[in-house]
Amino acid sequence: MANWTAKMSVGVEILDQDHRTLFDLLNKLKDAVGDNTTTQTMGEVLAELYDYADYHFRREEAMMVLCGYAELAEHKALHQELTSRIERFLDPPPRSETNLYAELVDFLENWLTGHIMVEDKAYGPCFAGVDGIEEAAKVERLED
Repeated sequence: MANWTAKMSVGVEILDQDHRTLFDLLNKLKDAVGDNTTTQTMGEVLAELYDYADYHFRREEAMMVLCGYAELAEHKALHQELTSRIERFLDPPPRSETNLYAELVDFLENWLTGHIMVEDKAYGPCFAGVDGIEEAAKVERLED
């Protein structure tokens, strides 16, 4: 199981909660792959993870704009790279290729952990003490 730990805190509770939710969804996908469920089910769980990641990225990026984060463009590019990679899996592959999901889960676990520990932790000082930062975090979730 991939788990969020206190060492991963970025100093903004709403973003820490988002990160915990992303790990929960990653574990849900990992369970689906481990249970050898249908590729349709794996695809549905992956779509849920994708939607939440998109929501989180928009929230995080709005907060970066507010604090004038110097690395915003680079950070957004990393988010886009991840969402593009996930999009390739949103149309489930044939059942014979479910091992691709296992590879994706490993990639996502490593990416998420590394991204939080390096790139996300770097914006903490920018957010510290910025008036209205929590307001910027109130990005609407897009519902189908």
